[in-house]
Amino acid sequence: LFNSTYIGGTGGVNVVTSIAIDNFEVPAVMYVAGYTTSTHFDVVNAAQPTSGGGIDGWVSEILLHLTITSFSPPQGTLNTSIAFATYLGGSGKDEITGIAMDQNTKDLFVTGYTTSTNFPVTAGVLQHTFGGSADAFVTRYASGIAPESTPAGTVLFSTYYGSSATHLGNAIAVYTNPSTNAVTEYVAGTKTTSTGSQAFLAGINSTGTASVFSELIGSASKVTKGNAVITDVSGDIYIAG
Repeated sequence: LFNSTYIGGTGGVNVVTSIAIDNFEVPAVMYVAGYTTSTHFDVVNAAQPTSGGGIDGWVSEILLHLTITSFSPPQGTLNTSIAFATYLGGSGKDEITGIAMDQNTKDLFVTGYTTSTNFPVTAGVLQHTFGGSADAFVTRYASGIAPESTPAGTVLFSTYYGSSATHLGNAIAVYTNPSTNAVTEYVAGTKTTSTGSQAFLAGINSTGTASVFSELIGSASKVTKGNAVITDVSGDIYIAG
């Protein structure tokens, strides 16, 4: 164990639900996210510096500084610093459940679900108003790492994804087309109605302004959940649940 650190705030519960690593950078970069009930979360360079109320999502970029002291046996010291840490949410219940980073743009993408009618969305996105009892969401953050020139923690877009049914975003993956450099985010989740639930898989474009496609999986009168998604180097998408 090289190092461990706290992250969170006082006077509440702080939960980590997802993690992503950019191991192409030296030092490496780690992204973690989850949800918190603390109104004193330790924010840094935050797009949303204060709690929206109730349960809020949170996301943080952690820089890892590794110093090798010996190669045989392998020994070293690992110190951490925070590039940004921020709340994400409105006055209802907001939880981040999935995180992914794009190796080309170095940007960070999170998904989850919200009951907030005032979730912090940005202008011109796919869905700027709350759709139902709970909506999925997708938010893109700048990492501040080249080639990204926008400061770390800046929200590049944030959108609801849902309808009058309950939509829970459970996982997210990112793929960059090598021919066009177009970035697509793939969100896997669960759509629930009064008769049952279906898994959904949705593709959203790089600016969050349009849906590339949306598919439902399973019977509307049974229970099916989409819990995980990943892409391969050719752009094929794999979903599990």
